[in-house]
This record gives sequence, structure tokens and C-alpha cells, in this order.
Amino acid sequence: LVRVPSVVFGVGFGAAVLWVWAGRIRAGRPTAEIARDALALAVPLACAAAIHVGINEMRWGSLLESPMTAQRSIMDNPTWLGMAGLLFSPGVSLFLYSPLLVLAPWALWSQRKREPLLIVTSLVIFACFLVFVGSYRHWPGLWSAPGPRYLYLCIPLLLLPLGTWLDADRRRVRLLLVLAALGVCVQVIMLLAPWGDTVAHMGYAKYGPEGPFLWWIGDGVVPGSLRTVLVHGDLNPWLLKIAKGWTGFGAAPGLAIALLIAWTAAFFLSVSRLRASLGAAS
Repeated sequence: LVRVPSVVFGVGFGAAVLWVWAGRIRAGRPTAEIARDALALAVPLACAAAIHVGINEMRWGSLLESPMTAQRSIMDNPTWLGMAGLLFSPGVSLFLYSPLLVLAPWALWSQRKREPLLIVTSLVIFACFLVFVGSYRHWPGLWSAPGPRYLYLCIPLLLLPLGTWLDADRRRVRLLLVLAALGVCVQVIMLLAPWGDTVAHMGYAKYGPEGPFLWWIGDGVVPGSLRTVLVHGDLNPWLLKIAKGWTGFGAAPGLAIALLIAWTAAFFLSVSRLRASLGAAS
């Protein structure tokens, strides 16, 4: 679950590192300094690789092969179809679950001269993930969870320039708040509706996880989850599920309350820090 995203991420990241080192060499930086930087990067990577292959050998009897790597045999999806779904599908589009990404093109373009390496690296990494995940037969990531979760690493990278773009014109904050509110609504709906119940009520299972419902606006994943809550009355957010327990997991109301308090405190702290930073910048 970590190795494949790391490798895909590493294409753009590795190219950026080589570009920086090439610039330092052209600038006449000491070879010892560049070697020290390379060592600082290589040591943790080597340690991670050693731990990974060691655990892989213990679990599967092979240094590299595992049930996850065996899935390369189903990298046969029409890439254009997966890419189109991840970008435009009413069911699992990246923009549906993270509406703030609608602003990413303008934010990235505004920083092209100030942070060209960051912008190019972010776009290369995003393109690598889009092509790789798009060619995977199970590109929507269903059934275990809805949403374009295989692209989660790209979201913070694409949103990095958003703050500077907003600072250039304070009126843009209103647009940000509208999109953020839409994102919150989508996330709340998806958190409240038990995903398994939505699949059952909407009849998604008869089509398979790459079914046509991913392209139906009215019967999409988010409207279907909203219908699960409002029409069928199924309401089982994860914290409530932890409090009530399930087969193999006893009821843990204390844990649920502790998590609720911690998450609520973190949320309001983030909001207060955001307001303070917006006030300081205005």
C-alpha cells in the first residue's frame, strides 16, 4: 500500500532532486557538499528498502513479490478511460471530493515564475499518478471505500501555491470559502452514510466497481450516499460505529469520545490559526 505510491511519486521527485544537484554542480558547489546531500537522501531510502524487503521475505517468502505486486497483471484498463474518470466522473472525480482543486490551475500558473521547479515537479507527479492509476483495472478504488483515494498524495502538492494566489487578491477568499464549504458537505455526507449500505440501496454491486453508475449524476456515489441518509435513514458514522462495536471489535465509547474531542480541538485550532493568518495578511 505504500511501495507503489512511493515509486510513482519518486519519478517526479527524483527528477527534481537531480535537477537541483545539476544546478549546484554548474554553480561550482563543492563536490563534498553535494555528496553529503546525496548521502542524507540515500541512507533513509536504503534503510526503508532493507526493512521493506525483510518484512516481505518474512510474510511472503520473497524479497519483492507479494499479493500487491501480483496486481500488475490487471494494469490493462484503457488509460484514457481511467484518467477521464478520475478527472470528470460524477462518482469519483478528484474535483468532486476536493473542490478546492478547481482553483489549482490558476494557483499553479500564478507561481510558474516564482517557483518553477515546485510547479513542474507537482505536475509531473500528478501526471505520473494519473497515468498509472488510470491504467489500473480498479482505478475507482471501490469497494472498500469511495473516492479517488489512489491520488491522495497529489492533493497537497497541487494546493501548495493556493495561499500565495489568494494573497494576491483578497476577494478570492470568498470563492475559496464557497468551494471549501462544498468540500465539507461532500465529506460529511460520505462520513455519515455507511458505504456498504449505499452500495446495497443503489444496486451498485450488480455492475461491479467500474460500473456505469460512476458516470450517472443522479445515481452517483455522493447523491447515493445522501439518499442513504435521508431516504433510508441509515446513519452510522465511524465514531458511532467505534462506540457501538461490531463483530470482532468490542464497544469502545471511551475511545470514540476521546477521538471526537481530539479531532474537534484540532479542527477549531486549525480554523483559528487560519483566521489569524488571513488577518495578518490582509
